[in-house]
Amino acid sequence: MSGGEIELKSDSSNFISTANGGIMNISGSALLNAATGAAQSMSDPNGDIDFAPNWTGEWSVGSFSGDAWKTLFTTDPSMKYEGGNIDGATFDSTFTISDGGQTLSLTNPIPEPTSLALTGLALFAFTLGRRR
Repeated sequence: MSGGEIELKSDSSNFISTANGGIMNISGSALLNAATGAAQSMSDPNGDIDFAPNWTGEWSVGSFSGDAWKTLFTTDPSMKYEGGNIDGATFDSTFTISDGGQTLSLTNPIPEPTSLALTGLALFAFTLGRRR
């Protein structure tokens, strides 16, 4: 998922899941939102949720607070960052928690290649314009 939004309603049976060896890649500006009280069950043991370093979106779970994100990501082997397991040090250096512990995002997302290319092109055009 590289854009758009998945929104879970306030029904305890709602969850984000992958199964049977599936992988959900979270990248780009993807937004994941779970209403207050919605279940935060993430993935079947046979599937993974993998976060890419270019993810600029956020994931909110209304029932989360404190260290809930860190506990989930460091104890659930289906949660990945760039295909690897997430330990405490990786979590601390990679993810940011806000809104009283309800919202997760990347600390310093790496821009998508298209955005980076457009920025470079704009700088090049600006440099040419200054020479004239």
